Amino acid sequence: MTTIGGIRCIALTWRLPPDRDLDLIEVWESATPRLEDAAPIATVRGTDFVRHGLGGLVTRYYWVRAIDRSGNVGDFNSNLGTGGTTVQLSHQDMVDRLIAESHLVPQLAEKIQGVEKVAEVMAQAAVRIQAGYDRIKQEVGRRESDVAEVTTRITQEVTDRQALAEQVTEVVAQYDASFARVTESLSALSAANGATATRIDGIVTSYDTSLAGIQATLTAHGDALTSQASRTDTIVAGYDRTLAAYEQRITASASGLAMLPSTAAMSPQQLPALP
Repeated sequence: MTTIGGIRCIALTWRLPPDRDLDLIEVWESATPRLEDAAPIATVRGTDFVRHGLGGLVTRYYWVRAIDRSGNVGDFNSNLGTGGTTVQLSHQDMVDRLIAESHLVPQLAEKIQGVEKVAEVMAQAAVRIQAGYDRIKQEVGRRESDVAEVTTRITQEVTDRQALAEQVTEVVAQYDASFARVTESLSALSAANGATATRIDGIVTSYDTSLAGIQATLTAHGDALTSQASRTDTIVAGYDRTLAAYEQRITASASGLAMLPSTAAMSPQQLPALP
């Protein structure tokens, strides 16, 4: 907001807020720059207002705030008022102004003390801000150290992963080479097994032929042994008959001898003839 002093008036101008439901602008005025001393003097539409009815060299402070169509009231444009002073109409206006300013000296001293208190509060706030800044700086330093440590760990992890990947690649290559050798050995072994199977088939065939010959020979020997056994049985049967005949003859001879008197008393001529 800006002010321009005129003859017995002060012209005010401001910029409107962008609210679409803006309805009115409320104008407040005070003889001091403190908002708590101000009071509303007008409600207008637009971006300007002229305060009339003032004397020469009169200073006033102004605030404005917006009101929407629903009656909601916005914030003032500033905590400190925007001052404006009318033009001098006579020498008396200057006298009245000096007298008014002399009356304002106690208020000015109070304002100076307020400024000193504000400065003290600001100094304390600056100390607290500095302490907070130091703490934040220390925290940032710790965080940076943690970040650096994490970065180092990540870098080491990446390096380890790369080394592991290289080892895996080398192992895979060795495995592929070993697999190729095993495949080649299996192929050779399969070919050798095929040749061996062929030789085994030949041996089995030869064995089967030999076994057939052996079986034929054994069959012939068996037949011969059977024939020989039959002949042996015939011989044994004949022998048994001959032996039985001899036993009968011996038995008969023994019976005849028993019937004879003592052989010592018999002459050779008296002995019975042997059959």
